Amino acid sequence: MWLDNASEVDILFYEPYANVIADISQNPNYKPLTIGVFGVWGAGKSTLLKLIKQKIDEKAQKKEKTLCININAWMFEGYEDAKVALMEALLREIKEHKDIPSKVKDGISKLLKKLDLFKLATKAVSVGAPLIASAATGNPVPFMISISTNAEAIGESVKNTANAVQSIRDDYIKTDEVNDENSVVNNVRKFREEFQKALEDDAIENIIVLIDDLDRCQPDRIIETLEAIKLFLSVEKMTFIIAADENVIQYAIRKKYPPIENYTVNLDKEYIEKIIQLPIYIPELSSKRYRKLFDVLGCTRVLPQRSSFKAFFRKDKKRKASHIR
Repeated sequence: MWLDNASEVDILFYEPYANVIADISQNPNYKPLTIGVFGVWGAGKSTLLKLIKQKIDEKAQKKEKTLCININAWMFEGYEDAKVALMEALLREIKEHKDIPSKVKDGISKLLKKLDLFKLATKAVSVGAPLIASAATGNPVPFMISISTNAEAIGESVKNTANAVQSIRDDYIKTDEVNDENSVVNNVRKFREEFQKALEDDAIENIIVLIDDLDRCQPDRIIETLEAIKLFLSVEKMTFIIAADENVIQYAIRKKYPPIENYTVNLDKEYIEKIIQLPIYIPELSSKRYRKLFDVLGCTRVLPQRSSFKAFFRKDKKRKASHIR
């Protein structure tokens, strides 16, 4: 029995895929770009992502202007708003990267503070009518009474919550005032503009984000993740590489946006094409390749050390390559 983990060795012979995807992801002429690595469960998508990161990191060591970030979408399954969770995780990864200039870190820090407003908006929806009513009237007391029975706590909470409620009221209740500077539409636009501005430093040429296990998430979480990429994060210098089963993504889209009667266009395919500009399909393993895979896995049990297996595997690949020539 073997664990369902990404392999550190290219036992599926995905190196040609990794080379092509790594080269495309670092080409400045193709940014912003979202690449889809599509394959069924068990096809080795995580292993391919790991190999892609190795290729990118090898080139990044020479230039030191490329950041490659790993994000597991499944980690955000329990969050109230997957969009905000993804955005926060990405911003923190960028801010904490060792090669990020201080000027960029300052810009990212400001964006992290702005995310608090998005969290408040999500909270307003989740707690329901009390907070919505409070925001509409400008009086937070009904909401606070509904969650606290301590008079002293209510007084302090009213003071601390007033500003937060006002932020929701100003920035998110005015959804119909498209031209208003504080409308939802403009807040999305502002976030993208400020995110792009934060990355304008010459010390950064590429930020490549690898997103794995998206197809393990619930349908709503899948849509939220794709929306976060498209609406907020798809700016210059950014490349996203999403590994998933396309069938699962299509199912999530159909569940969120059911087919329209007498409308022949496939909404799920149209939606994916709007998000993912370059789909790359991993072929299913044939019975012959499965046999080779099990032979290789068997070697891992025979060879005493992992380093010995890696050395043996590299030697075997070189031998096969020389025969092909």
